[in-house]
Amino acid sequence: MKLPVMKNLTTLLLTLLASGSLWANDDFKTLNQTLEQLESEPDYEGKRMDIQYFLTKKCASAYEILIEIGEEDIEEIASKFVSASIGLRMMIGGNKPGGLDKSRDEIAIEVSEDVKNYKDAYLSHLVNWYKSPERNPEAIVSQSFAEDLRICISIADSMTKEQ
Repeated sequence: MKLPVMKNLTTLLLTLLASGSLWANDDFKTLNQTLEQLESEPDYEGKRMDIQYFLTKKCASAYEILIEIGEEDIEEIASKFVSASIGLRMMIGGNKPGGLDKSRDEIAIEVSEDVKNYKDAYLSHLVNWYKSPERNPEAIVSQSFAEDLRICISIADSMTKEQ
């Protein structure tokens, strides 16, 4: 990330701190932590699809954080994650007895709300990280957020190669 991104992130975090628009979130979970929890649950039909659905929504929110802090040329990737989420949710809903449980528009709203909630959790996590006295002042983002980004970038790369 470039230096202007650090300035934009700092400005965003300070603005959020000053406005009080974020709350403390002590139960923030990284992608790996959530995946470990999901993997430890008993298997069921559709489990893999549910995990993919979770990943695409969570990655869409991570990319939306990058968009807010000034990264360019990634709106398309965030949009692909949202589209993949909608498609996965339609497949999940379509596999239920009686067919699709919601319209595409209802699913799009559901996905949008989930992505917003994940994004808010990321922002809250980043604000808490930024306020932490143990924070490495040289770091642009928290280690947890960076780890999630690495996973999401890998998924985005595989999505691009599939086309």
